Amino acid sequence: MLRHRSPIACALILGAWLASARGDPVVRTATATIRGVTKRFTGAGLSRDVDIFKGVPYAEPPVGRLRFRPPRPRSLAGELDARAFGMVCPQTGYGPDVPDPSVQSEDCLTLNLYVPKPAPQDGAVMVWIHGGAFQMGSGSGYDATALAAIGDVIVVTFNYRLGPLGFLSTGDVVSPGNFGMLDQVQVLKWVQQNIQAFGGNPDKVTIFGESAGGASVGMHLVSPASRGLFSRAIMQSGTGLTDFAFRPSGVADAMSLAEQLACNTSSSRTMVSCLREVEAQVLVNSQPQQMLKAKWIPVLDENFLPRSPRDSFQDGDFQRSAILLGTASDEGALMLLMEQPLFLTMQNPGISRPDYESIISNWADYMYGDAADLVTEAVLYRYTDWSDASDSANRVQYVRQTTDFYFVCPTNQIADIYAGAGQNVYVYQLTHRSGASNTPPWVGVRHADDVQYVFGFPLLPPYDLPEYELQDETLSVNVIRFWSNFAHTGNPNRDADGTRLEDAPRWPKFSRNGTNSLAYKKLEPGLPNGRALRAEFCAFWDRYIPHVLNINSDLKISTRCRESAPAASSSLTISSRLFTVLFVLMICLLN
Repeated sequence: MLRHRSPIACALILGAWLASARGDPVVRTATATIRGVTKRFTGAGLSRDVDIFKGVPYAEPPVGRLRFRPPRPRSLAGELDARAFGMVCPQTGYGPDVPDPSVQSEDCLTLNLYVPKPAPQDGAVMVWIHGGAFQMGSGSGYDATALAAIGDVIVVTFNYRLGPLGFLSTGDVVSPGNFGMLDQVQVLKWVQQNIQAFGGNPDKVTIFGESAGGASVGMHLVSPASRGLFSRAIMQSGTGLTDFAFRPSGVADAMSLAEQLACNTSSSRTMVSCLREVEAQVLVNSQPQQMLKAKWIPVLDENFLPRSPRDSFQDGDFQRSAILLGTASDEGALMLLMEQPLFLTMQNPGISRPDYESIISNWADYMYGDAADLVTEAVLYRYTDWSDASDSANRVQYVRQTTDFYFVCPTNQIADIYAGAGQNVYVYQLTHRSGASNTPPWVGVRHADDVQYVFGFPLLPPYDLPEYELQDETLSVNVIRFWSNFAHTGNPNRDADGTRLEDAPRWPKFSRNGTNSLAYKKLEPGLPNGRALRAEFCAFWDRYIPHVLNINSDLKISTRCRESAPAASSSLTISSRLFTVLFVLMICLLN
C-alpha cells in the first residue's frame, strides 16, 4: 500500500530543514574555514541533523591552458561559503536528466560533504563516484542525507570532467587522456588531507560508484595513481572489466573531433592548442555518444592506466581490500530502450526473429570483428528460448544477453579473482522492482535501480519523487545498513562497534568453494541468499566464447599456412611432402 504524505506534513518537514539553517555549521581545516548548512533527516524511526558542505573546490578550474591537463590542486584559504552546490561539468546525454547549459561550467571541480551530527570520531568515509557513461552526471545529483544519518558515515560526492573535456587522448604527453579519472584521484587525495577536520578517518575510506562510477572504482583498484588512497571498494553495475568503460586508445576519435571542428591535425600540439580555443559546450555537443559505443572513456596512459584493467586483474596486480559488488536483475533493459525508445510506451513489445538475429550480428561485428560470424551463431543458440518463438521471448533473451555480458559475468569474474586472492567478497543482485517504478512491468529491475535504495530515496520527502511502498522503505534501510556497515568494518553484517545485525539474514561471503561457494545476497523483501548467479551463462562467456575465438584464430593460421606452403613437385615422395607441410605449420605456429 502506498503511504501518502499530506502537503502540510511536507511543509512541516521543509520548515524544519529551513529552520536548521540558523547557526550554520563551520569546519576549520588546516588552511581555511568552511561554512555549510544543516538539514534535518526524519525517517526510519530516526530524527537526525546532517551538516552539508557544498561546492568545495578541490582543484583549480581546468580552463584555458589547464584544459586537457591533469588537475592542479587548489589550496583553500580564508572563509569559504559552502552553502550552495557548484556548477556541474559540461555534458550531454540522453533524456530529461541532462542539466540545463545554464548550470554547466568548466569551473566545476568541486565536492560536497554530508556529515551526521554529532560528528563522528574517526568516522568511516564513503566517497561516491557518479555514473553516466563518463559523459553526464554530477555529485550534486545525489542527496546523501539519509545515507549519512542512518549509516553514521561521512559521505563525499563530487564532479569530475566528462566527455572529451575529461577523456580526449592524443596518445602522447600532449593530451594523454584520463583527466576525469585523475580528477577522481585528486578528490581522494583531498579527502586524505582534510577529512579529519570533519571527523573522518583517512584510513577508513570506502569508494563506491554505479555504472561508469562502478567501473571507475574497479580501475582505481588497479591504478598505481590510486594506491593507498582508500581502503575498501563497492562496485554497483560496473567493474574494471566492464567492456563499455575502457579501450586501449582514443586517438582516432580525438583526430575525428579535431577535423570536425576544423582544427589542424598535423601534430598533437597544434591540434590540442586549437581545441583549447573551442567553447566547452561546442566540444561536448559535437559528437554525442552511445553508452555501449562510448568514445570518451578511460584509455591506456603512463600515469593512471599503464596496463589494461583486465591484464592487471588477471596478473594479480591490484589493491587488496574487501569488496562489495553486484548488479540489478534486468540491467540490459536500458540498452534495449536506448535502441528502441518507443518500447517504453508498450506493455509487451517484441523483437522479430530476423531483427533479433540482425541485432546480435551487428553487436558481434562491433565487439569481435572477423570472429563475428562464429560468435553470432553461438550467442543466438545460447540466447534463444527454443520453447517460445514469440517476439516477446526474443526481447527477453536480448535483455538477458546484455545483462550477462556487460554486468553479471564481469561482476562474477572480479568476485572470483578477489576471493582467490584471499579477500573478503560480498556479492548481491537487486531483484526487487520498486513500487514507485514509472516503467512498464516488462522492464523489470533496471540499471541504476539500486541507487535509490543506497541513498534512501524512499525515505526522503517526495518533492519530485513518486511515492514508495513500505517494502521499498524497509529495503532501503537495510541496504543503507549493509553499505555503511561495510564502510565501517568491511563486513555488511556488522556495524561500527562490531555488533552483528540480528534482524536481517546474514550476508554470506562469496567463495570459490565450500559452504558459501558462489553465494550472493538477493536485495528483495526478506533478503534471501542465492547461489551461483547465472553461472551457466557466465561459463558460456568466460570459457566457451574464448574457445570459439581460439578456434577462429587457429583457422586463420591454418589458412595462412596453406597459402604460404610451397607447391610440391610430382617427383616428391609422400613422406617428403608431409615433412614439408609439417615444417611450414610449425613455423607458422611459432610465429
